[in-house]
Amino acid sequence: MPSSVISVMIYDPVSKILQVVFRSTGETYQYFDVPVEEWLLFRSAPSKGTYLNRDFKEKNFRYERFPKGKALRMPKGSLRWPAPSARSHCSFVRKRWKVDSEAQLAADVGTGLVLAAESRKGDA
Repeated sequence: MPSSVISVMIYDPVSKILQVVFRSTGETYQYFDVPVEEWLLFRSAPSKGTYLNRDFKEKNFRYERFPKGKALRMPKGSLRWPAPSARSHCSFVRKRWKVDSEAQLAADVGTGLVLAAESRKGDA
């Protein structure tokens, strides 16, 4: 479901960086050391703005603010909300981590299997 506050969120599970682009200003906030479980909670929240203000900000993640169009480029393969299309995103997720569904991805991330697989890819 689209958000009236956030236009896009991009998360890299390897570096644990979350970028949030705000709809009204176009500014990007890059949050550091965000656990993948937090990304999954944020992404699945019915209201992204409410979750941001009520839950996410209280966790005091270190962040950096970038003016419109000046954010750092996230690594290829970062996870994105909203996905370009639900079908292409699910296909991308399955290919990248060789899982059957996003539910399986969430389960694998929770057990650390995805991050372990990602670190092995970097070693190859």
